Amino acid sequence: MSRSDGRSGPPEEGAAEPFDVPDWERLPDAVRARLAELAAAAVGGMPLAEVPVALRRLARFTPAKRAKLGAQPLTSELAASAAFRATVVAWWDEHGPAS
Repeated sequence: MSRSDGRSGPPEEGAAEPFDVPDWERLPDAVRARLAELAAAAVGGMPLAEVPVALRRLARFTPAKRAKLGAQPLTSELAASAAFRATVVAWWDEHGPAS
């Protein structure tokens, strides 16, 4: 069984995600690029202390440069960290286009 944290087996007791996390490597390039753009914009709006350590260097860049040069680290962090995914979703809920 595949888990969102990259390990095999059932999730630990009490650890639940509201949906199955996709295999990020199998997502189309255009989808990964758009996710990187969204994550790059969210990182720009986060206090530096809340930015994952692996992405702090990218936080200094403009959103477009973050998305282009940081696409791999951004999407890797999205794949690996439920907390970062939640932060990006919260950012999108607040700053994305109105539904």
